[in-house]
Amino acid sequence: MKKTNNKNINYFLDYVQQDTKENGVKLYLPNHTYLWADGVKVNGYFSEEDMVLATAMKKKRKRWLETLVHEYSHFDQWREQSNIWLNSGYKGEDAEDIVYRWVLGEEFPQKFLKKCFELTKKLELDCERRSVKKIKKFNLPLNPKEYAQQASAYIHYYNYMELRRDNYVPGREPYYNKKIVSVMPTNLRGKYSEIPKDALPLFDKLLLK
Repeated sequence: MKKTNNKNINYFLDYVQQDTKENGVKLYLPNHTYLWADGVKVNGYFSEEDMVLATAMKKKRKRWLETLVHEYSHFDQWREQSNIWLNSGYKGEDAEDIVYRWVLGEEFPQKFLKKCFELTKKLELDCERRSVKKIKKFNLPLNPKEYAQQASAYIHYYNYMELRRDNYVPGREPYYNKKIVSVMPTNLRGKYSEIPKDALPLFDKLLLK
């Protein structure tokens, strides 16, 4: 089983490398614990502006593989020029960028900010649904139901951000917290419009300083 897992992972890595290369995107897989994107520590990112798909690899295999699958799904959104990717901006601004600028202290009109949160969650939910399909398609050594729970925690994290105006620090990712993940659904159905009541105190315990 272990050899099969390694074979599947190697095939996936080769596939991603070839796919990104054919589309003019650099695949960056450094032996780092975290990467920097727009002044923020992250596990990985896909940048349309820099044409880079990056994942920090100095982690357990499960962790970097989850991140790579996720960022490759963002690459897919871009390559396909999907509607959800093309509409992820609002009034000339990148919705997710606005979300993080607000958390860091910049002020925006309430309706404008709410729309940016909605667009960001839609983009990430579509990305996570694509990721679950990739896990199954490439027969990767990741549990699709567990991944869906982690993905749910990640998307609800944006609901938490909107509610508390707070961000996590590296090492306190809510989607890696066992208690938070345990109360999340094992599928990615629904609209994720608000954080579940039973999850809110768990987020607070992890993230409130």
